Parts: sequence; structure tokens; C-alpha cells
Amino acid sequence: EPDVAVEILPVGFVFPGRTLLFALISASTLTGAVSASIGGERSRRTLVVLLAAAISRLEIVGGKALAWGGLGAITAVSAASLSVALGNVEAGWWMLPLPTVPIATVAFGLWLVRRASDVIAGSTVSLRVLPALLAASGIVAWFLGDTEPYLGALVPVGGALIASGDTWPEPGAIALSTGVTLAFSATCLWITARDLEEVPTREREPRRRTSRLALMIGVLGALTWWIPTLIPLLWAEAGNPVLTRDLLASTGPGSTAGALGLLAFSVVWAARRTRSSSAPGTAGPRDLRVTATWALLGGLALALIAPLAGWLPLIVGELSQAGHDRLALALQPTGAGPSILLLTIVADELMFRGWLPRLIGPVRSGLLFAAIKAPLDPLGGLALASILGLLGHRAGPFATIGARLVWAGLAALIPALIPAPPPPMALIVAVGLAALLIATGRATGRATGRATGPTAPPGG
Repeated sequence: EPDVAVEILPVGFVFPGRTLLFALISASTLTGAVSASIGGERSRRTLVVLLAAAISRLEIVGGKALAWGGLGAITAVSAASLSVALGNVEAGWWMLPLPTVPIATVAFGLWLVRRASDVIAGSTVSLRVLPALLAASGIVAWFLGDTEPYLGALVPVGGALIASGDTWPEPGAIALSTGVTLAFSATCLWITARDLEEVPTREREPRRRTSRLALMIGVLGALTWWIPTLIPLLWAEAGNPVLTRDLLASTGPGSTAGALGLLAFSVVWAARRTRSSSAPGTAGPRDLRVTATWALLGGLALALIAPLAGWLPLIVGELSQAGHDRLALALQPTGAGPSILLLTIVADELMFRGWLPRLIGPVRSGLLFAAIKAPLDPLGGLALASILGLLGHRAGPFATIGARLVWAGLAALIPALIPAPPPPMALIVAVGLAALLIATGRATGRATGRATGPTAPPGG
């Protein structure tokens, strides 16, 4: 006494249906054809004839993709239609992403072998990577989609593969997986056409090295920031109410750990730095009044673009809503105390507006900031990255740190003073302030150039 009620609750994993095999078989049988497509043309000296013809490189690559990808898509759809006609499966939304799986497989395979010199080189790459792509992306999409179908749908190829198995009942997730996979296919084909040459050269090696470096930093930065910030959500899913309440009450510990991790990136870069110079066009030292002016204008712009966060949300469930809220609180941890707020801001600005733009460029650095700090708020993250990137380019990291502090102060004061402006007005004002920032930067640059003569630095 008292009696204890014991109830066994099995885990309700949703396994993909047999229709997954239609997409998987149609895609896996195309690896041999892809491996011989460009490498075979190059070894037989027929690629030079195609490049000299009155057609574009994109038409060459698109024709190969439509030939093999179209064959796989027709095969998959025909098998699915026959199975539906025989009454073995029921028709549904799963038929929408089905043809995109072989198309994406061919597009990614052409990207893999775009520099292959012969069939053997193409076969070595494609036969190893394409099956791994299908398996890995499918497993990731399945695990993510078991918690939130829309998250699984964001995985290229894998999302469409799992959706083809009639796994998710939501038509929106199925349509999203189809669109993401088609966009992935188009990107692969465009890059393949750009790099298609008669003889592979090494001219683009620095660009590829920069892209690989940006990808590596993005993955490591995301793990560094997301793990301490979002780990409490796993405890919430585990069902411990007391521990969950304590962990979700404040983002201070998570923000501190994530900021220290991002700050470690800056420390490592500074320790390994040998003879690096400032990027062209980056502003040099400025006096306190100019920096304060830029910081004030930037803080106002950041405060006014805050209502844009709800325009294009990727919030489709309870778990993603909780993740969005925690990431938003950790981005500006005003409730965690001034020391944690300052640590988070300094770590962000030293990395994303300090050394990282010199290493991979300002555009990639801004995209990484938006993807790492606000992955579930793409419009707000890109707007924030644009404003801060402009400030960092024109006035340096001290202005961006000041703008973040001004934004934090206004975020604490504005709700108590005036209501938030509606999104259209906020967008108009934010665009106006951005134009004012650009005009101010140009005017300051011309004034400094007249004062210092022709030896003034390019940034003003």
C-alpha cells in the first residue's frame, strides 16, 4: 500500500513503408551510369566537341541529368503506379517526392565526377559516396522526422527518400522535402556546369579550400553553440518536471558555455596567426564619437527589425518552438545578467565580424552567423547578420559590440514604453536606417579622404 500502477509504453517509432524501395532502387541503379558520364566523355575526347558546340555548359549537364535522372524517375513512378493499380499500396502524397530521389542522386553524382579524368576515377568516387549519401541522409531525416517531420524534410535527398516511404502524414512536410531536394539538385547541376572543363585545372583550389574551411567552421560552431543551448530540451523530453523547470528557467549557463566555446575559436585563430593583414575595405581605428554614432544607429536598426522574426518562421511543432525560444533568449541573454550578456556579445563579434570575414569573406561569415545563432528564424537572422556585417565592415568590431549593447538596452526599455511597431513599418524603418548607415559610411570615407589625402585607407 498504496498500490503502484505499472504501465508499459512502447516507443512509437514510425518505420518507412515499402514504397521507400521504389525510390531507393531507382536511385541506387544509377551509380554506374553517373560514373561513366563525364569521365568517359573526357577520356574519349568527346567532351571537347560538346564544349565547342553551340550549347551552354548548363545545357550539357542538364541533358545528362535529364537523361539518367529522368529514366530513374520514370522507372520509380511506373513501379509505384503499377503497385497502386494492383492494390498493394494506396496512392498518396508520398508519390510527390518519389521522382526527385533519382534526380537528386544523378545531380549529386555529376557533381562528384565533374573533374574525373576517366571512367575509373569517376567510378571510384561515385560508387563509394552515392550509397553513403542515400543511407546517411535517409537515417538522419528519419531520426529528425520522428520528432518533427518538418526538420526531417529539410535534409536534402534523405527527406524526400523517407517521405517516399509514406512515413509522414503531413502534406506540408512532404512538399517541403520535395522542394529542398529539387533545390539541392539544381545547385549541384549549376556548380557542375560552372566547373565543367575539357581538362581539369587547379585554378579554383583556393576557392574550394575556403568553402571547405567555411563548412568546417560552420559545423564546429553550430555544435559549440547548439549543444549547451538546446541540451535542456532533451531533459524536457525525458519528462523530469523539476529538473526541466530548473534548466529551462534561465539560459545563463548555456549562453556562458556556448560563448566560451566561440571565444575559443578566436583564441585559437589568434595563436596560429602569423602574417595576416586586414581585409581590403575593412575600416581602421576610429575616434570614440564616430564609433558611438555607428553603434547607436546600428542598435536602433537591430531593435526595429526584431518584429521581422515572425515573418518566415520554421516553427511547426512544440519542440521546435521551444528551440526557437531558447536560441532567441541565448542570442541576447539580457535576463542572465550583464556579465553573461557582454561575454556573449564579445564572443560573437570577435568571431563573426572580426577574424572570420578575413578568413572566408564577409558573405560566408554573415551566413554562418545567421545559420548558427538563428537557424529557426531565417529572415530575422539574415537581417541581423546584414546590419551587423555592414557595421563591422564600415566601423569595426567595437561598433558592432556597441550596437548589440544598445539593442539589448532598447529591448529591455521599449516594451515598457511603446508597443512594438508592426512588421511593415519596422521593415521600412530598418531599410531606411540601413540606407542611412551606408550614406554615413560613404560621407565619412570622403571626408577622411579629403582630410588625409590620397594615402587614406580604402575603408575611410
